[in-house]
Amino acid sequence: MVVKWTLQRAIIEVSLLEEKQDNLRKQISSFVIPVPFDLKDTPNPVMRKKQKKVLDQFLVVSRNILEIKKAINKANQKHGIIDMIQQNKVLRDNSNFLRFVLRSEKINVEHMGIISYQTLIQEEIEKILRDNDEKIANNTKAIELKNSKVNITVNIK
Repeated sequence: MVVKWTLQRAIIEVSLLEEKQDNLRKQISSFVIPVPFDLKDTPNPVMRKKQKKVLDQFLVVSRNILEIKKAINKANQKHGIIDMIQQNKVLRDNSNFLRFVLRSEKINVEHMGIISYQTLIQEEIEKILRDNDEKIANNTKAIELKNSKVNITVNIK
């Protein structure tokens, strides 16, 4: 079955499927499995059917998760969303470092009306931080907008 979703919907769908996958994984781990594993070794035919059904569901869910993630990555690359996310990460890392510098350096206050060199540096750092924060906010808005408008097509079973 082919479905069309927005990126946001696809991301939500992946998290729901991953939850289902975890539940199925727990069920599978509760099986009493002979080694080497073969469903024919399960004595009870009803139990064998249930186990096969759970294993089949697990495989289908796993395949669907993989397909959706592939489609999400393809759309992210095509629309530059991954680049914006990476750019935000770099900007945040830089901002965190600059904030650390501001906290660790004791900045001298003005002395007799003369602005010290450190105060100029502090003002420059604060300007960079404001610019970084603005770029991060703009990127975040653009990512959210693209996630809600970009459609992807996924072939799920």
